Amino acid sequence: MFDLLDLLLPPTQPALKAERVDEHLVRVTGPCAVFDDPTGTERDFQGDFFTSGTFFSPRLAKGLDDEFEATWHHGFAMRPEYKGLAAHDFTNPVTTEMGEDALLASIILDERVSYEKAVAKAAADGSLGWSLGSANHRARKAAPVDGRSQIERWPIVEVALTNRPVEPRTVAVAAKSLFLAGTTDAPHLGTEAGKAVNWPALPGEGLNALRDRIQAAFRDEFLRERAWCWVVDVYPEHIVVCIEDDDHYAVDLDVPAVGAEGGSTITFAARADWRKVERTIVWTPTKGLLDTATETADLLREHHLKALADSIRDTLTSCGAAA
Repeated sequence: MFDLLDLLLPPTQPALKAERVDEHLVRVTGPCAVFDDPTGTERDFQGDFFTSGTFFSPRLAKGLDDEFEATWHHGFAMRPEYKGLAAHDFTNPVTTEMGEDALLASIILDERVSYEKAVAKAAADGSLGWSLGSANHRARKAAPVDGRSQIERWPIVEVALTNRPVEPRTVAVAAKSLFLAGTTDAPHLGTEAGKAVNWPALPGEGLNALRDRIQAAFRDEFLRERAWCWVVDVYPEHIVVCIEDDDHYAVDLDVPAVGAEGGSTITFAARADWRKVERTIVWTPTKGLLDTATETADLLREHHLKALADSIRDTLTSCGAAA
């Protein structure tokens, strides 16, 4: 049965609107990227922001509509048992168009498909948002000004419907989390989950300093071989490195514990043992998430949103996922 509202934390105001097209079809629409003023103060958790000048695709740059593949939460399963759920192929693509204040997205859901019927109900309940996936090596942002960085390029790879609100100005604090194919459960150093890992840091060494130490050790060992090779992500047992602004590789590493025999020298897998991987950027919240839909409903009641909480529980019940 479907559990589309796993770890749900909906926005304080519904991000999407669901309207019936006919007996079987429902159109879900809403903003998937909110445009901000470069001279303003709005930004996401990492200090980034979109503008109407952000490049999303050649057609959108010309003022034309464009279509992209639709996914559920970018195809990533938040729990192993939901892998089948995350792999659904939607009947129709997502259509996008440039608006005055935001990039707008819409999709036609076919309720004759039980999966899409459940998604349509969740959207009608105000529980879903859009999320834009982009290829990391094609995305680009400007140098920060007063703590804000304008996203200049965000070539869209796919557009996801998700129960993790994509817009950072919601009750969940959003960040661009980086997912590595095949290792999505591994928390990287820049996430809230990563902070909970018992990283082998030196006395008084923070996570940023640990990351810098790992990057420096990698450069010392491999920079002589490739001038354009750097660390883009740090995980408990491996790092992700980028070569010549294109190819990404997973490189196993060993960071010895403080006082371990052999000292504190960081070691990396030999070049022949690097594993080539695909790396994409997605929007997901990293704070304020709850472990169960029941706890989420309780939180919503505390925020005087009982009607929405009851609607969520009804949706879970109809999907066979209620406790």
